[in-house]
Amino acid sequence: MEDQNLNQQPVQQPPPPTPGAQGSKRKFLLIAGVVATVLLVAGGVIYFFIANKGVEEARQKDTLIATVGEEEIYESDIVTAAQEQYDPSAIDISVMRLFLDVVIERKILELEAGRLGIEVPQNLTGEEYYDHLRKSVVPRQVQSIEAHVIDWWIPPPEYYPQEPLFEQQRLLGEQAANEIEQRLIANEPPIDIAKDIYSRYSILQTIIGLNGYLLDKEPTDEMISKPAVYEYEEESEDLQEVLFTLSEGDVSKNIWEDESGVSVIKVISVSEGERKSYDQWLEEKKDELVEYHNPLD
Repeated sequence: MEDQNLNQQPVQQPPPPTPGAQGSKRKFLLIAGVVATVLLVAGGVIYFFIANKGVEEARQKDTLIATVGEEEIYESDIVTAAQEQYDPSAIDISVMRLFLDVVIERKILELEAGRLGIEVPQNLTGEEYYDHLRKSVVPRQVQSIEAHVIDWWIPPPEYYPQEPLFEQQRLLGEQAANEIEQRLIANEPPIDIAKDIYSRYSILQTIIGLNGYLLDKEPTDEMISKPAVYEYEEESEDLQEVLFTLSEGDVSKNIWEDESGVSVIKVISVSEGERKSYDQWLEEKKDELVEYHNPLD
């Protein structure tokens, strides 16, 4: 055992690298890193160029249908919009014409949002994006009113003259409307008033609503606590005819002439837009901005 150990040769350790060799290695690695970075950037530029060239070539083969200002609308844009709601196999010429109007409206809203400095949250896409855009742009262009409305509808007596339930709803409804009016003037929260009237006037429970929601359908507090938004309409109903005579903070009790129901209103805000309908404003913008290039066949 001792002889074996004596015969073993000591392990030779490699000599340490010289300072010059270490420097050369670092220099080589640095150069290699720079070259790799340059190749990566160049590759990205080339890919970007090729990708954009491909898009441009595709556009050249596509059909330009219309322009909205400087924004171009191609046939493929209309197909893409239509596919949000239709299976590709169901997209025919009538669907294409329908969604041409949709794409034009969206372009107009985007242009107006840019002009007004309106920004849309980046997490919104598709229909949610354009719904938010419309709600942001339209009040600046078309007069609208935010209001809390507690109301109910009863069949007019001319249709059911002998129906005691409806007559009782009319009589007690007028009493409830007077109470609602006074409590809105006193600045009580509309949601508290509506819920209290609902609990105390059982005869109104199947018909009373707040901000467009029937209370007996058990809408959430979040749904009914938000004021309803009313846009001006050229052919307006009784409620809108009253709304657009009111100012911010006004309270108005309305028992309709045919005794078909009651609306008690509290106006929260009146937007700065012109008193015209959204459809009228949109048609004016189309006349101003839209140019058609090729028909949809």
